[in-house]
Amino acid sequence: MTTVVILGAGALGSLWAARLSRTHKVLILDRPQASGRDKRFSFTLQDSKGSLAYHLLRIAPSALANHSTDAGLLLLVCCKSYDLVKALEGVQAWLPEGTALVLFQNGLKSQHEAARRFPHWPIYAAVTTEGANRTSPAQVIHAGTGVTWIGAFNALASETQAQQIAQTLSASGLQVQAQSDISSRLWQKLAINAVINPWTALLGCRNGELRQASRFTDSYGALCAEIASIMNAATASHWTAAELQHLVDGVIERTALNRSSMLQDVQAGRQTEIEQITGFLVEQAERLGIDCPRNRELLQAVLKLSPENHQ
Repeated sequence: MTTVVILGAGALGSLWAARLSRTHKVLILDRPQASGRDKRFSFTLQDSKGSLAYHLLRIAPSALANHSTDAGLLLLVCCKSYDLVKALEGVQAWLPEGTALVLFQNGLKSQHEAARRFPHWPIYAAVTTEGANRTSPAQVIHAGTGVTWIGAFNALASETQAQQIAQTLSASGLQVQAQSDISSRLWQKLAINAVINPWTALLGCRNGELRQASRFTDSYGALCAEIASIMNAATASHWTAAELQHLVDGVIERTALNRSSMLQDVQAGRQTEIEQITGFLVEQAERLGIDCPRNRELLQAVLKLSPENHQ
């Protein structure tokens, strides 16, 4: 049986760890420099059925080979997008050959960087609508069920293995599907995040409250048109602003009570993922010769909220 290793045990990583530990051996990967810490990773997961405590094994990257089985390791990488490359650099010396890497990051910039920097491992990208929040260091809430799509992202990855990974992750009880064209899913989520996340961070509001904010509604249509133009040029797709707006409307409605991850980061004084989301769109627009003033404005406005600009 495949051993599942979690790199980045935040809210989402803890959710997968808890659910998969019912049927698989699950390990929490520690930072290489960490020492003297409790080898148990303990937390409580709360969902609609109640709360349950989990006590999982935390290991150093140097111990990975000791836990590999004939079926190999599956590495779920759930850290923030801006930490992805550094996190993989910290463990690559101990990753057994052939270990599949499944990347759960927001945006698209960090996945491309990882594919360039780590070409010797099969890399898969994941797009998920599962909602998980960490309310304290030892408390995780499964705030909303969704769907997770898994697809091949580099030359060593295959659709066959993507299907195998989806089957493994389905043992969690969460809904998981293999996706032959994961790029389209990634771009759709990127577009949605590029509309909702920056504005909720700037306005300090929940997703559903965006519709009552004139600053958002006044620029909403034009922002969607700008993002659609970039998507179409980058991927040879044919999105209209109205289609993208309809997609975003649906997400706002379904997640009306949610606080976006970017809003949570701003409120906690943490770095945001704006450069991996809106920053990536601006880079693509520059490459393609597309003007994107609204995305540029959002990028600069959210960057000003970063903790390094308030020291």
